[in-house]
Amino acid sequence: MNNIFILNKYKRWYDSIICKSQSRTITGYSENHHIIPKSLGGNNNLENLVKLTAREHFICHVLLTKFTIGLARHKMLYAANIMSQASRDYQNRYVPSSRLYEIIKKEFSVIHSKRLTGRKLSAEHKAKIAKGNQGRINSEETIAKRKKSCMGKKRTPEQKERMRQAQLNRKEKTAEKKEAIALKISQALKGKSTGPKSETHKEKLSKSLAGRNKGIPKSEDTKQKMRKPKSEAHRKAISEGRKAKYALLKS
Repeated sequence: MNNIFILNKYKRWYDSIICKSQSRTITGYSENHHIIPKSLGGNNNLENLVKLTAREHFICHVLLTKFTIGLARHKMLYAANIMSQASRDYQNRYVPSSRLYEIIKKEFSVIHSKRLTGRKLSAEHKAKIAKGNQGRINSEETIAKRKKSCMGKKRTPEQKERMRQAQLNRKEKTAEKKEAIALKISQALKGKSTGPKSETHKEKLSKSLAGRNKGIPKSEDTKQKMRKPKSEAHRKAISEGRKAKYALLKS
């Protein structure tokens, strides 16, 4: 066990808190702490348990990240990250300062991302994830957060190339699959507003589509679709649009 611990000042501070807790009695709220954490081989024996205040308990878990190494440190960072989150109804966990909270989150994020880099999921694992996401509906707040995080985001040339390659490697959907997707979209849109678009919406669409197909020749299939006879409502809409355009030019 000693090979995962570094004998530094943080280890001495940790031992001092543990030693102090073993010679006193806490009358108010307290939390049980494993002197050697269970994830590092500790047990539930009384010799390995002490009662700490909520603040002491949190400090001990932060100190554990300072004198452990390797996988042990990864586990201690995970534990400290959990400790910094909201407590349950029966707990009165210590709330760390914003600076300390940020430090823990950053360190945990770095370690977590390194562990996941290059990791390949098994087919069984992927199936479990897919099953867990089936029928999952995100709240409006979650959708708004995702939109905000993506706004103004610029992709690097490498990311664009990866996305292009991913699109090229996509399998062509069968007619049955396309029909099933169309039905799913149709059902999802039921009851949603299909009224006229606002001027702001029209302007956004116009800007996003401007120059998209510039210089790209249309296929024969597209040309044939464009030559198809238009409905009476379509003709009327085109006529009204042209009249409005000419009226604006004359004014």
